[in-house]
Amino acid sequence: MSTTKRFDIKKVAIIGGGPGGLSTLNELLHTSKDGTSTITKATVNNPLPENPAFEQITVFEQNDHFGGVWNFTKKTDPPFPEGLKQYFDPAGIRTKLETPSFNDLLRTDKQHPIVQDISENKDVIRYFWRHSGLYEKLFTNIPNHLMRFSSGYDVEVPNPDPRSKKYAPFVIHSDVEAYLEEYVKEAKLEKYIRYNTVVDRVFKKDGKWQIVLLQINEKNKTIGWYLEQFDAVVVATGRFNIPFFPKIEGLQDFVNSNPGVVIHAKAFRNEQDRGTEKVLLVGTSVSAVDLLQYLIPKYQEVHLSGNVSKVTNVKETKLEKDANWTDQLIANPNLKVRRHPRIKSFEGDKVTFEDGTSEQGFERIIFATGYHIYYPFLDIPENDGKDYVSVSSGLDGVQNYARTKIDNLYLYTFSYGDPTLAHIGIAHNPLFFLACEANAIAIAGVWSNKHKLPSKEEQRKWIDGRFVGKKSGFQVFNEQNIQYFISELYKFSADGRYNFIPLVEGLDISDAKDKLKKLFARFVEGGLEETSTPDPQTTE
Repeated sequence: MSTTKRFDIKKVAIIGGGPGGLSTLNELLHTSKDGTSTITKATVNNPLPENPAFEQITVFEQNDHFGGVWNFTKKTDPPFPEGLKQYFDPAGIRTKLETPSFNDLLRTDKQHPIVQDISENKDVIRYFWRHSGLYEKLFTNIPNHLMRFSSGYDVEVPNPDPRSKKYAPFVIHSDVEAYLEEYVKEAKLEKYIRYNTVVDRVFKKDGKWQIVLLQINEKNKTIGWYLEQFDAVVVATGRFNIPFFPKIEGLQDFVNSNPGVVIHAKAFRNEQDRGTEKVLLVGTSVSAVDLLQYLIPKYQEVHLSGNVSKVTNVKETKLEKDANWTDQLIANPNLKVRRHPRIKSFEGDKVTFEDGTSEQGFERIIFATGYHIYYPFLDIPENDGKDYVSVSSGLDGVQNYARTKIDNLYLYTFSYGDPTLAHIGIAHNPLFFLACEANAIAIAGVWSNKHKLPSKEEQRKWIDGRFVGKKSGFQVFNEQNIQYFISELYKFSADGRYNFIPLVEGLDISDAKDKLKKLFARFVEGGLEETSTPDPQTTE
Protein backbone atom coordinates (compact mmCIF):
# COMPACT_ATOMS: atom_id res chain seq x y z
CA MET A 1 0.00 0.00 0.00
CA SER A 2 1.34 3.43 -0.93
CA THR A 3 0.84 6.83 0.57
CA THR A 4 -1.85 8.79 -1.27
CA LYS A 5 -0.59 12.32 -0.72
CA ARG A 6 0.40 14.29 -3.78
CA PHE A 7 3.15 16.83 -3.44
CA ASP A 8 2.93 20.45 -4.49
CA ILE A 9 6.62 21.31 -4.47
CA LYS A 10 7.75 24.43 -6.26
CA LYS A 11 10.69 25.68 -4.17
CA VAL A 12 13.47 23.31 -3.05
CA ALA A 13 16.38 24.07 -0.74
CA ILE A 14 19.53 21.92 -0.88
CA ILE A 15 21.86 22.19 2.11
CA GLY A 16 25.42 21.52 0.99
CA GLY A 17 27.35 21.99 -2.24
CA GLY A 18 29.40 18.79 -2.23
CA PRO A 19 28.95 15.81 -4.58
CA GLY A 20 25.56 14.98 -3.02
CA GLY A 21 24.18 18.48 -3.30
CA LEU A 22 25.50 18.99 -6.83
CA SER A 23 24.06 15.72 -8.15
CA THR A 24 20.70 16.51 -6.51
CA LEU A 25 20.63 19.97 -8.04
CA ASN A 26 21.31 18.58 -11.51
CA GLU A 27 18.74 15.81 -11.09
CA LEU A 28 15.94 18.12 -9.99
CA LEU A 29 16.72 20.61 -12.75
CA HIS A 30 16.24 17.85 -15.34
CA THR A 31 12.88 16.62 -14.00
CA SER A 32 9.63 17.60 -15.70
CA LYS A 33 6.25 18.30 -14.13
CA ASP A 34 4.83 15.17 -15.75
CA GLY A 35 7.40 13.00 -13.94
CA THR A 36 9.80 12.45 -16.80
CA SER A 37 13.52 13.05 -16.84
CA THR A 38 15.56 14.64 -19.60
CA ILE A 39 18.69 12.78 -18.43
CA THR A 40 18.34 10.07 -21.05
CA LYS A 41 22.05 9.50 -21.73
CA ALA A 42 25.22 9.17 -19.64
CA THR A 43 26.29 12.66 -20.55
CA VAL A 44 26.38 16.11 -18.99
CA ASN A 45 24.76 17.63 -22.09
CA ASN A 46 21.18 16.47 -21.58
CA PRO A 47 18.69 19.31 -22.21
CA LEU A 48 16.63 20.97 -19.51
CA PRO A 49 12.87 20.26 -19.62
CA GLU A 50 10.47 22.75 -21.17
CA ASN A 51 8.11 22.39 -18.22
CA PRO A 52 10.26 21.83 -15.12
CA ALA A 53 8.81 20.18 -12.04
CA PHE A 54 10.43 22.67 -9.66
CA GLU A 55 10.34 26.42 -10.16
CA GLN A 56 13.21 27.37 -7.83
CA ILE A 57 16.12 25.29 -6.55
CA THR A 58 18.72 26.87 -4.29
CA VAL A 59 21.89 25.31 -2.91
CA PHE A 60 23.23 26.75 0.34
CA GLU A 61 26.98 26.22 0.73
CA GLN A 62 28.73 27.37 3.89
CA ASN A 63 32.13 27.76 2.21
CA ASP A 64 33.21 30.07 -0.61
CA HIS A 65 33.33 27.25 -3.17
CA PHE A 66 31.49 24.04 -3.99
CA GLY A 67 33.00 20.55 -3.64
CA GLY A 68 32.31 19.67 -0.02
CA VAL A 69 34.91 17.31 1.36
CA TRP A 70 36.76 17.51 -1.98
CA ASN A 71 37.16 21.28 -1.72
CA PHE A 72 40.77 21.32 -0.52
CA THR A 73 42.00 24.36 1.40
CA LYS A 74 45.15 24.92 3.41
CA LYS A 75 42.97 26.60 6.01
CA THR A 76 41.79 24.09 8.61
CA ASP A 77 39.20 23.81 11.34
CA PRO A 78 40.49 24.16 14.92
CA PRO A 79 42.71 21.22 15.94
CA PHE A 80 40.68 20.72 19.13
CA PRO A 81 37.50 22.36 20.50
CA GLU A 82 39.34 24.28 23.19
CA GLY A 83 37.25 25.81 25.92
CA LEU A 84 34.25 23.59 25.13
CA LYS A 85 33.89 21.05 27.95
CA GLN A 86 31.65 18.67 26.01
CA TYR A 87 34.33 18.06 23.38
CA PHE A 88 33.07 14.48 22.88
CA ASP A 89 29.47 15.54 22.12
CA PRO A 90 28.58 17.00 18.68
CA ALA A 91 26.01 19.33 20.23
CA GLY A 92 28.71 20.51 22.61
CA ILE A 93 31.29 21.45 19.99
CA ARG A 94 29.10 22.66 17.12
CA THR A 95 28.34 26.02 18.69
CA LYS A 96 25.23 28.02 17.91
CA LEU A 97 24.74 31.74 17.64
CA GLU A 98 21.83 33.55 19.24
CA THR A 99 19.27 33.63 16.44
CA PRO A 100 17.06 36.72 15.99
CA SER A 101 13.40 36.24 16.81
CA PHE A 102 11.14 34.67 14.22
CA ASN A 103 9.00 37.81 14.07
CA ASP A 104 12.05 39.91 13.30
CA LEU A 105 13.18 37.41 10.66
CA LEU A 106 9.80 37.58 8.93
CA ARG A 107 10.75 41.10 7.86
CA THR A 108 14.02 39.98 6.22
CA ASP A 109 15.18 38.54 2.93
CA LYS A 110 18.54 38.04 1.22
CA GLN A 111 18.73 41.71 0.24
CA HIS A 112 17.54 42.96 3.63
CA PRO A 113 19.15 40.85 6.38
CA ILE A 114 19.65 41.61 10.05
CA VAL A 115 23.32 42.63 10.07
CA GLN A 116 25.75 42.08 12.95
CA ASP A 117 29.46 42.71 13.43
CA ILE A 118 31.40 39.50 12.75
CA SER A 119 33.92 40.30 15.51
CA GLU A 120 31.23 39.71 18.11
CA ASN A 121 30.74 36.15 16.85
CA LYS A 122 34.11 35.03 15.44
CA ASP A 123 34.88 32.68 18.34
CA VAL A 124 31.59 30.88 17.67
CA ILE A 125 31.88 30.82 13.89
CA ARG A 126 35.27 29.08 14.05
CA TYR A 127 33.45 26.07 15.53
CA PHE A 128 31.08 25.69 12.59
CA TRP A 129 33.60 23.05 11.37
CA ARG A 130 33.33 24.22 7.76
CA HIS A 131 36.63 23.16 6.23
CA SER A 132 37.57 19.96 4.42
CA GLY A 133 39.77 17.33 6.04
CA LEU A 134 41.81 16.57 2.91
CA TYR A 135 45.55 16.09 3.29
CA GLU A 136 47.94 17.71 0.83
CA LYS A 137 49.17 14.39 -0.65
CA LEU A 138 45.91 12.47 -0.44
CA PHE A 139 44.93 9.95 -3.12
CA THR A 140 41.61 8.18 -3.56
CA ASN A 141 41.21 4.49 -2.90
CA ILE A 142 38.27 4.13 -5.25
CA PRO A 143 38.93 3.62 -8.98
CA ASN A 144 38.56 6.87 -10.87
CA HIS A 145 35.85 5.62 -13.24
CA LEU A 146 33.55 4.99 -10.25
CA MET A 147 33.95 8.50 -8.86
CA ARG A 148 31.69 10.02 -11.48
CA PHE A 149 28.02 10.77 -11.96
CA SER A 150 26.01 9.07 -14.70
CA SER A 151 24.80 12.58 -15.54
CA GLY A 152 28.42 13.55 -16.12
CA TYR A 153 30.09 10.31 -17.07
CA ASP A 154 31.67 11.89 -20.10
CA VAL A 155 33.21 14.86 -18.26
CA GLU A 156 36.97 14.89 -18.62
CA VAL A 157 39.55 16.61 -16.43
CA PRO A 158 41.51 19.01 -18.70
CA ASN A 159 44.93 18.69 -17.06
CA PRO A 160 45.07 15.67 -14.76
CA ASP A 161 47.84 15.55 -12.20
CA PRO A 162 50.72 13.51 -13.70
CA ARG A 163 51.26 11.81 -10.33
CA SER A 164 47.90 10.08 -10.68
CA LYS A 165 49.26 7.84 -13.46
CA LYS A 166 51.62 6.24 -10.98
CA TYR A 167 48.73 5.10 -8.82
CA ALA A 168 46.12 4.23 -11.44
CA PRO A 169 43.28 3.38 -11.15
CA PHE A 170 43.41 5.82 -8.21
CA VAL A 171 43.89 9.58 -8.58
CA ILE A 172 45.13 12.47 -6.49
CA HIS A 173 42.43 14.52 -4.74
CA SER A 174 42.98 17.52 -7.04
CA ASP A 175 41.75 15.41 -9.98
CA VAL A 176 38.48 14.70 -8.15
CA GLU A 177 38.11 18.40 -7.43
CA ALA A 178 38.86 19.21 -11.08
CA TYR A 179 36.19 16.72 -12.17
CA LEU A 180 33.59 18.48 -10.00
CA GLU A 181 34.74 21.83 -11.42
CA GLU A 182 34.15 20.65 -14.97
CA TYR A 183 30.87 18.97 -14.06
CA VAL A 184 29.49 22.18 -12.53
CA LYS A 185 30.79 24.26 -15.42
CA GLU A 186 29.35 22.10 -18.20
CA ALA A 187 26.03 21.54 -16.43
CA LYS A 188 25.80 25.29 -15.65
CA LEU A 189 25.03 24.71 -11.98
CA GLU A 190 26.93 27.46 -10.21
CA LYS A 191 24.25 30.13 -10.62
CA TYR A 192 22.03 28.14 -8.26
CA ILE A 193 24.57 28.12 -5.41
CA ARG A 194 24.75 30.68 -2.60
CA TYR A 195 28.19 30.66 -0.98
CA ASN A 196 29.26 31.55 2.55
CA THR A 197 25.75 30.78 3.72
CA VAL A 198 25.24 28.74 6.87
CA VAL A 199 21.87 27.12 7.47
CA ASP A 200 21.09 27.91 11.10
CA ARG A 201 17.60 26.49 11.63
CA VAL A 202 15.16 24.36 9.63
CA PHE A 203 11.60 23.78 10.87
CA LYS A 204 8.10 23.59 9.45
CA LYS A 205 5.42 26.19 10.15
CA ASP A 206 2.13 26.77 8.37
CA GLY A 207 2.92 24.08 5.81
CA LYS A 208 6.25 25.61 4.73
CA TRP A 209 9.82 24.85 5.67
CA GLN A 210 11.26 27.88 7.41
CA ILE A 211 15.01 28.19 6.83
CA VAL A 212 16.97 30.66 8.91
CA LEU A 213 20.14 31.59 7.04
CA LEU A 214 23.39 33.21 8.09
CA GLN A 215 25.37 35.02 5.40
CA ILE A 216 29.05 35.40 6.35
CA ASN A 217 30.82 38.35 4.73
CA GLU A 218 34.52 38.08 5.59
CA LYS A 219 35.36 41.15 3.48
CA ASN A 220 32.95 43.47 5.27
CA LYS A 221 33.42 41.70 8.62
CA THR A 222 29.68 41.18 9.01
CA ILE A 223 27.13 38.42 9.28
CA GLY A 224 23.58 38.80 8.05
CA TRP A 225 20.50 36.87 9.16
CA TYR A 226 17.50 36.29 6.94
CA LEU A 227 14.60 33.90 6.45
CA GLU A 228 13.36 32.01 3.39
CA GLN A 229 10.50 29.58 2.96
CA PHE A 230 10.58 26.39 0.90
CA ASP A 231 8.27 23.53 0.03
CA ALA A 232 10.94 20.85 0.41
CA VAL A 233 14.47 20.47 1.77
CA VAL A 234 17.35 18.18 0.85
CA VAL A 235 20.10 17.69 3.44
CA ALA A 236 23.41 17.01 1.68
CA THR A 237 25.91 18.06 4.36
CA GLY A 238 28.07 14.93 4.23
CA ARG A 239 29.54 12.66 6.87
CA PHE A 240 32.86 14.35 7.64
CA ASN A 241 32.20 17.65 9.37
CA ILE A 242 32.13 17.36 13.17
CA PRO A 243 35.27 15.59 14.50
CA PHE A 244 34.89 12.97 17.21
CA PHE A 245 37.19 13.02 20.22
CA PRO A 246 36.56 10.21 22.72
CA LYS A 247 35.93 11.24 26.32
CA ILE A 248 39.18 10.52 28.17
CA GLU A 249 40.13 11.45 31.71
CA GLY A 250 42.39 14.48 31.74
CA LEU A 251 42.29 15.18 27.99
CA GLN A 252 40.93 18.73 28.31
CA ASP A 253 43.58 19.64 30.90
CA PHE A 254 46.29 18.02 28.78
CA VAL A 255 45.30 20.16 25.80
CA ASN A 256 45.42 23.29 27.94
CA SER A 257 48.84 22.39 29.38
CA ASN A 258 50.38 21.20 26.12
CA PRO A 259 49.29 23.71 23.46
CA GLY A 260 49.51 22.59 19.85
CA VAL A 261 50.15 18.93 20.64
CA VAL A 262 46.65 17.44 20.20
CA ILE A 263 44.87 17.64 16.84
CA HIS A 264 42.17 15.74 14.98
CA ALA A 265 43.09 14.19 11.62
CA LYS A 266 40.72 16.72 10.03
CA ALA A 267 43.21 19.47 10.85
CA PHE A 268 46.19 17.56 9.43
CA ARG A 269 47.58 18.91 6.16
CA ASN A 270 51.19 17.68 6.05
CA GLU A 271 53.92 16.26 8.22
CA GLN A 272 56.14 19.34 8.29
CA ASP A 273 54.62 21.32 11.15
CA ARG A 274 56.05 19.67 14.29
CA GLY A 275 59.19 18.00 15.66
CA THR A 276 60.69 14.67 14.64
CA GLU A 277 61.02 12.63 17.82
CA LYS A 278 57.78 11.14 19.12
CA VAL A 279 54.18 10.99 17.86
CA LEU A 280 51.03 9.16 18.99
CA LEU A 281 48.32 8.24 16.50
CA VAL A 282 44.95 7.37 18.04
CA GLY A 283 42.80 5.07 15.89
CA THR A 284 43.30 2.15 13.51
CA SER A 285 40.77 2.91 10.76
CA VAL A 286 41.57 3.51 7.11
CA SER A 287 42.37 7.17 7.75
CA ALA A 288 44.72 6.24 10.60
CA VAL A 289 46.59 3.75 8.43
CA ASP A 290 46.84 6.46 5.81
CA LEU A 291 48.43 8.89 8.23
CA LEU A 292 51.08 6.36 9.23
CA GLN A 293 52.83 6.75 5.89
CA TYR A 294 53.46 10.43 6.65
CA LEU A 295 54.52 9.87 10.24
CA ILE A 296 56.82 6.84 10.06
CA PRO A 297 59.44 8.43 7.75
CA LYS A 298 59.57 11.58 9.88
CA TYR A 299 59.38 10.59 13.53
CA GLN A 300 61.92 8.52 15.43
CA GLU A 301 59.11 6.91 17.44
CA VAL A 302 55.60 6.32 16.12
CA HIS A 303 53.06 5.02 18.65
CA LEU A 304 49.61 3.68 17.71
CA SER A 305 46.66 3.39 20.11
CA GLY A 306 43.79 1.16 19.01
CA ASN A 307 40.25 0.75 20.32
CA VAL A 308 41.07 -2.44 22.24
CA SER A 309 41.68 -3.16 25.93
CA LYS A 310 44.77 -5.23 25.23
CA VAL A 311 47.18 -5.52 22.31
CA THR A 312 47.51 -9.11 21.14
CA ASN A 313 49.80 -10.64 18.56
CA VAL A 314 47.65 -12.64 16.18
CA LYS A 315 49.21 -15.24 13.91
CA GLU A 316 49.46 -14.11 10.32
CA THR A 317 47.44 -17.11 9.07
CA LYS A 318 44.50 -16.08 11.25
CA LEU A 319 44.80 -12.50 10.08
CA GLU A 320 44.67 -13.57 6.43
CA LYS A 321 41.47 -15.49 7.13
CA ASP A 322 39.57 -13.23 9.50
CA ALA A 323 40.89 -9.67 9.44
CA ASN A 324 40.48 -6.86 6.96
CA TRP A 325 43.51 -5.50 5.15
CA THR A 326 44.08 -2.60 7.57
CA ASP A 327 44.31 -5.04 10.50
CA GLN A 328 46.76 -7.12 8.52
CA LEU A 329 48.90 -4.10 7.79
CA ILE A 330 48.95 -2.88 11.39
CA ALA A 331 49.92 -6.35 12.64
CA ASN A 332 52.74 -6.63 10.11
CA PRO A 333 55.96 -7.06 12.13
CA ASN A 334 57.81 -4.87 9.60
CA LEU A 335 55.61 -1.88 10.39
CA LYS A 336 57.70 0.51 12.45
CA VAL A 337 55.18 1.40 15.14
CA ARG A 338 54.73 0.71 18.85
CA ARG A 339 51.20 -0.51 19.47
CA HIS A 340 49.07 0.31 22.52
CA PRO A 341 45.49 -0.34 23.66
CA ARG A 342 42.96 2.43 24.41
CA ILE A 343 44.09 5.49 26.30
CA LYS A 344 42.99 5.44 29.94
CA SER A 345 44.04 8.94 31.00
CA PHE A 346 46.20 12.02 30.45
CA GLU A 347 48.17 13.64 33.23
CA GLY A 348 50.86 16.32 32.90
CA ASP A 349 52.53 15.32 29.64
CA LYS A 350 52.01 11.61 30.32
CA VAL A 351 49.62 9.27 28.48
CA THR A 352 48.49 6.13 30.34
CA PHE A 353 46.98 3.20 28.46
CA GLU A 354 44.46 0.60 29.65
CA ASP A 355 47.11 -2.06 30.12
CA GLY A 356 48.83 0.13 32.71
CA THR A 357 51.75 1.21 30.54
CA SER A 358 52.46 4.88 29.96
CA GLU A 359 54.44 7.15 27.64
CA GLN A 360 55.31 10.83 27.77
CA GLY A 361 57.00 13.52 25.74
CA PHE A 362 54.82 13.27 22.61
CA GLU A 363 55.39 16.18 20.25
CA ARG A 364 52.15 15.41 18.43
CA ILE A 365 49.02 13.39 19.30
CA ILE A 366 46.69 12.88 16.33
CA PHE A 367 43.15 11.61 16.82
CA ALA A 368 42.06 9.69 13.72
CA THR A 369 38.85 8.70 15.49
CA GLY A 370 36.25 9.59 12.90
CA TYR A 371 33.34 12.01 12.75
CA HIS A 372 29.89 12.55 14.17
CA ILE A 373 26.93 12.78 11.83
CA TYR A 374 25.10 15.81 13.15
CA TYR A 375 22.45 18.23 11.91
CA PRO A 376 22.55 21.31 14.17
CA PHE A 377 19.90 23.09 12.10
CA LEU A 378 17.42 20.28 12.86
CA ASP A 379 18.46 19.86 16.49
CA ILE A 380 16.21 22.64 17.73
CA PRO A 381 13.13 22.74 20.00
CA GLU A 382 10.73 23.31 17.10
CA ASN A 383 11.53 19.80 15.82
CA ASP A 384 11.13 17.87 19.07
CA GLY A 385 9.14 14.66 18.53
CA LYS A 386 8.86 15.12 14.77
CA ASP A 387 10.65 11.86 13.76
CA TYR A 388 12.59 13.72 11.07
CA VAL A 389 15.92 11.98 11.68
CA SER A 390 17.78 10.74 14.74
CA VAL A 391 21.45 9.93 15.22
CA SER A 392 22.94 7.80 17.99
CA SER A 393 26.14 5.96 18.85
CA GLY A 394 27.64 4.01 15.98
CA LEU A 395 28.38 1.14 18.39
CA ASP A 396 25.29 -0.06 20.25
CA GLY A 397 25.65 0.10 24.00
CA VAL A 398 28.73 2.34 23.86
CA GLN A 399 28.10 6.04 24.40
CA ASN A 400 31.73 7.08 24.12
CA TYR A 401 31.68 6.61 20.37
CA ALA A 402 31.05 8.69 17.25
CA ARG A 403 27.36 9.34 16.54
CA THR A 404 26.84 7.58 13.21
CA LYS A 405 23.72 5.42 13.55
CA ILE A 406 20.92 6.98 11.49
CA ASP A 407 17.24 6.32 12.22
CA ASN A 408 13.94 7.53 10.74
CA LEU A 409 15.06 7.67 7.10
CA TYR A 410 13.34 5.40 4.59
CA LEU A 411 15.91 4.12 2.10
CA TYR A 412 18.30 6.49 3.92
CA THR A 413 16.58 9.18 1.88
CA PHE A 414 13.06 10.19 2.96
CA SER A 415 12.32 11.39 6.47
CA TYR A 416 9.80 9.19 8.21
CA GLY A 417 8.30 12.25 9.88
CA ASP A 418 7.91 14.27 6.67
CA PRO A 419 8.90 13.03 3.18
CA THR A 420 9.45 16.61 1.97
CA LEU A 421 12.63 16.46 4.05
CA ALA A 422 15.17 14.22 2.34
CA HIS A 423 18.82 13.21 2.77
CA ILE A 424 21.65 12.51 0.37
CA GLY A 425 24.81 10.45 0.94
CA ILE A 426 23.95 8.57 4.13
CA ALA A 427 24.92 5.18 2.69
CA HIS A 428 28.67 4.72 3.26
CA ASN A 429 29.95 2.79 0.26
CA PRO A 430 32.59 2.62 -2.50
CA LEU A 431 30.16 3.98 -5.12
CA PHE A 432 29.53 7.21 -3.25
CA PHE A 433 29.05 9.49 -6.27
CA LEU A 434 26.60 7.12 -7.96
CA ALA A 435 24.81 6.27 -4.71
CA CYS A 436 24.25 9.99 -4.06
CA GLU A 437 22.85 10.28 -7.56
CA ALA A 438 20.53 7.34 -6.87
CA ASN A 439 19.19 9.17 -3.77
CA ALA A 440 18.55 12.21 -5.96
CA ILE A 441 16.86 10.10 -8.65
CA ALA A 442 14.37 8.74 -6.10
CA ILE A 443 13.69 12.22 -4.70
CA ALA A 444 13.00 13.59 -8.17
CA GLY A 445 10.61 10.75 -8.99
CA VAL A 446 8.65 11.04 -5.74
CA TRP A 447 8.50 14.83 -5.44
CA SER A 448 7.37 15.15 -9.08
CA ASN A 449 4.53 12.73 -8.19
CA LYS A 450 5.62 10.10 -10.69
CA HIS A 451 5.82 7.60 -7.83
CA LYS A 452 4.37 7.34 -4.35
CA LEU A 453 6.16 6.17 -1.26
CA PRO A 454 4.89 3.03 0.49
CA SER A 455 2.79 3.24 3.63
CA LYS A 456 4.22 4.41 6.93
CA GLU A 457 4.11 0.81 8.16
CA GLU A 458 6.20 -0.41 5.23
CA GLN A 459 8.67 2.45 5.66
CA ARG A 460 9.10 1.67 9.35
CA LYS A 461 9.60 -2.00 8.57
CA TRP A 462 12.46 -1.14 6.20
CA ILE A 463 14.01 1.32 8.66
CA ASP A 464 13.94 -1.13 11.57
CA GLY A 465 15.10 -4.02 9.38
CA ARG A 466 18.41 -2.27 8.71
CA PHE A 467 19.32 -2.61 12.41
CA VAL A 468 18.56 -6.30 12.91
CA GLY A 469 21.64 -8.20 14.00
CA LYS A 470 23.91 -5.15 13.81
CA LYS A 471 25.89 -3.47 16.54
CA SER A 472 27.90 -1.18 14.25
CA GLY A 473 28.37 -0.22 10.60
CA PHE A 474 24.67 0.51 10.22
CA GLN A 475 24.93 2.43 6.94
CA VAL A 476 28.02 0.67 5.57
CA PHE A 477 27.64 -1.06 2.21
CA ASN A 478 30.18 -2.90 0.11
CA GLU A 479 30.36 -2.98 -3.68
CA GLN A 480 27.90 -5.90 -3.81
CA ASN A 481 25.04 -4.89 -1.52
CA ILE A 482 25.17 -1.25 -2.58
CA GLN A 483 24.00 -2.40 -6.01
CA TYR A 484 20.81 -3.79 -4.46
CA PHE A 485 20.31 -0.57 -2.52
CA ILE A 486 20.72 1.53 -5.67
CA SER A 487 18.21 -0.70 -7.47
CA GLU A 488 15.65 -0.08 -4.71
CA LEU A 489 16.06 3.66 -5.15
CA TYR A 490 15.75 3.34 -8.92
CA LYS A 491 12.23 1.99 -8.52
CA PHE A 492 11.19 5.58 -7.81
CA SER A 493 12.97 7.16 -10.78
CA ALA A 494 11.32 9.57 -13.17
CA ASP A 495 10.31 8.15 -16.57
CA GLY A 496 13.05 7.99 -19.16
CA ARG A 497 15.84 8.57 -16.67
CA TYR A 498 19.08 6.97 -17.89
CA ASN A 499 19.62 3.77 -15.93
CA PHE A 500 23.21 3.46 -14.77
CA ILE A 501 22.64 0.15 -12.95
CA PRO A 502 24.20 -1.84 -15.84
CA LEU A 503 27.38 0.16 -15.22
CA VAL A 504 27.72 -1.38 -11.75
CA GLU A 505 26.04 -4.78 -12.15
CA GLY A 506 28.46 -7.54 -11.35
CA LEU A 507 30.97 -4.92 -10.27
CA ASP A 508 34.26 -6.41 -9.18
CA ILE A 509 36.81 -4.02 -7.67
CA SER A 510 39.03 -6.76 -6.31
CA ASP A 511 41.83 -5.69 -8.67
CA ALA A 512 41.69 -2.19 -7.23
CA LYS A 513 41.73 -3.57 -3.70
CA ASP A 514 44.74 -5.72 -4.54
CA LYS A 515 46.52 -2.68 -5.97
CA LEU A 516 45.77 -0.73 -2.82
CA LYS A 517 47.10 -3.51 -0.61
CA LYS A 518 50.27 -3.75 -2.68
CA LEU A 519 50.83 -0.01 -2.45
CA PHE A 520 50.57 -0.12 1.31
CA ALA A 521 52.67 -3.29 1.50
CA ARG A 522 55.42 -1.33 -0.24
CA PHE A 523 54.89 1.48 2.22
CA VAL A 524 55.36 -0.92 5.15
CA GLU A 525 58.71 -1.91 3.68
CA GLY A 526 59.63 1.76 3.38
CA GLY A 527 59.49 2.09 -0.39
CA LEU A 528 56.33 4.07 -1.03
CA GLU A 529 55.79 7.82 -1.03
CA GLU A 530 52.76 10.04 -1.60
CA THR A 531 50.08 7.39 -1.50
CA SER A 532 47.04 8.20 0.53
CA THR A 533 43.63 6.78 1.30
CA PRO A 534 40.91 9.36 1.96
CA ASP A 535 38.43 9.03 4.77
CA PRO A 536 35.51 10.02 2.48
CA GLN A 537 35.72 6.82 0.40
CA THR A 538 36.54 3.35 1.65
CA THR A 539 36.80 -0.10 0.13
CA GLU A 540 36.22 -1.80 3.46
